[in-house]
Amino acid sequence: MVSALTAVKRMAKSAEHKYKNNEGNPVHFQFIGVVDLIYLHEKFYPEEVWYEWKQILTPMERKHKLIPREKDLSAFRNGY
Repeated sequence: MVSALTAVKRMAKSAEHKYKNNEGNPVHFQFIGVVDLIYLHEKFYPEEVWYEWKQILTPMERKHKLIPREKDLSAFRNGY
């Protein structure tokens, strides 16, 4: 599971980007953290990924409230 978590973090960080919208306002797609990691048997779901976009103001300042500790993610709690 550690390798899956590392891969997810790497993919998410590489997808970060920013731009200015049509009104000239900055838009940032920034990886904040993994909310959960669920084990799906690799034989049936080798690269299954679910994600969710949220608009959050000041996410980095509240990261500790938004993102659980890695040891509390489902895959680790359930012993995978």
